[in-house]
This record gives sequence, C-alpha cells and structure tokens, in this order.
Amino acid sequence: MISTVVFALVAGISGPQMSGLNQAVVAQVPKDNPRRIYQLRNLERVKIKIGKHEFNTWVMDTDGKRQEGMMWLTNADFKESDAMIFMYGEEFQMSFWMRNTLVDLDIAFVNSKNQIVRTVTMKRLDETLVPSRKPAKYAIEFKPGLLKKLGITEGMTVSVPATVKSKD
Repeated sequence: MISTVVFALVAGISGPQMSGLNQAVVAQVPKDNPRRIYQLRNLERVKIKIGKHEFNTWVMDTDGKRQEGMMWLTNADFKESDAMIFMYGEEFQMSFWMRNTLVDLDIAFVNSKNQIVRTVTMKRLDETLVPSRKPAKYAIEFKPGLLKKLGITEGMTVSVPATVKSKD
C-alpha cells in the first residue's frame, strides 16, 4: 500500500481514495512566484537569535540573491518568525531601497562584531536609499514593526551561525 501511495503521488495519479492525500501534499508546497529568480523554497535557511528571539532566516549570500531580496513578496509569504539576512564579505556603509518590494519592512544593519548599528522601517516601493549610517557587514529584514514590538534595538547582539558567509 505504501509503495502504491508513493507511486501515485510521484506519478500524479489520483482517484477517490487519493484526492485528499494529493491536496494535502500540494498544500504543503508553496507556489513559485513567477517574478522571482530565487524562490524562497530553494534558499538556505538558518536560525539566528537576537536577545531571546529566534528567527528562521533565508540567507542571501551572493550578489544576485542580495539584489532580489524581498522583491515581489507579499505579507502572506512570510511570518513574524521569518527574516532574510544579506551577507557581505566585508564591513562598509551600505544602503538599501525598496524597489519592487510590495510590503513595508524593518531592517537591522549589523556590524562585524554582530552588533546592531541601526534599525529602521522602510516603506514599500520607496526607492529612497536607506543608509546604515555606520559600517555594517550584513543586514536583516523583518516584518514591519516587529523590531519595536520585540524591543530589538541598536547595540543588541545578533547570533548568526559561523557557517553563514558571503559566497562572493
């Protein structure tokens, strides 16, 4: 029976006894966003921690991934426990904008000592550059208003796995 179910799912066969199972499997697989090059389901995920708060974080570790970032996503695509981390090879004064970003976002700029040097809420579709104001090695984006709600502020330390690095 198990091999029949597996074969039926792989082959896409459905029948009265399989339709509910097929629907459950399909519901678990997020639909690809045709506007995105890097689908969320294909990105590496790591857990980061800020204070007592833990986030499941998509890793943006190449130029292409960093350029796309949260573009074309909607609020339904990610939860409060999700974040996106933009890793760079060195510390510098960086700036972000919200081109093709359909939702407001909080951003935390983080230096090479893993300390938050600036937090700000960015407005959807705003192409105004938002600077880190101080050198940063990476940036993390969250649901809007989340940093204030959780009490995450400048000076706090971010715990990131040592394996998470820029690939270019």
